[in-house]
Amino acid sequence: MNKYELITALNILSGQLGRVLSTEGNNTELQARLEEARAELELLKEGGDETPGEMDNRVVCSQQQMSSLPIDIRLDTEQQCIRLSATLDIWHYKKSVNKRAPNKTERVREIVSAGNAIVVDREEAELQIAEHRAVVV
Repeated sequence: MNKYELITALNILSGQLGRVLSTEGNNTELQARLEEARAELELLKEGGDETPGEMDNRVVCSQQQMSSLPIDIRLDTEQQCIRLSATLDIWHYKKSVNKRAPNKTERVREIVSAGNAIVVDREEAELQIAEHRAVVV
């Protein structure tokens, strides 16, 4: 695998494991990290009563990941938290700046830098993940 393929595989596994895996280093280091992550995922799948693929379908962010979001909203069933692996011009949800309705969220279109976690519609999340531009947080 070349470095780009290793980084892509690590980003996909990051979403499945629910944490960010480092994508820094040379090919040998990335390959070792990828093998460790795959082994960890296998252990997690063996350890529970979960059906295969169930981990991929969860739409929750951990408290630590939610605190890193630039917004303070509760996810509904039609929204998903993703971390971008590319800078995108994208529609997403963020906390309102209206002082009269501080707890309201609004859907905005912004250019969001790679590495930032955002909340988007489920369909948008699936599209960005399929295009390898984001991973599930």
